[in-house]
Amino acid sequence: MFELSDSARDKVNKCGEDFSCLSGRQGPVCAPEFILSDEILFVKKARERSCDYFVAFGNSGICRCPARIELFKQYKV
Repeated sequence: MFELSDSARDKVNKCGEDFSCLSGRQGPVCAPEFILSDEILFVKKARERSCDYFVAFGNSGICRCPARIELFKQYKV
C-alpha cells in the first residue's frame, strides 16, 4: 500500500478511480515512462480510459494527476 501526502490528496478533486493507485493491488493505473519538470508525467497508454488527468499524446499519454506524480517521485512506480 502506498501513502500520499495530504497536500497531494487535497489537490486531486477529479479522481474517478477512488484513489485505486494507492492500493498497490493492480499497481499504478498508468505505467510511467518519465517525468518532465516535476509536473508532467508521461505514461504508457495501456488502455482507452476516461480520466480527467490523462491526455493522449501519440502512442503514450500525459498524466497531470497530483497523486500519480507524487507516487512516481516517491516510489518510482
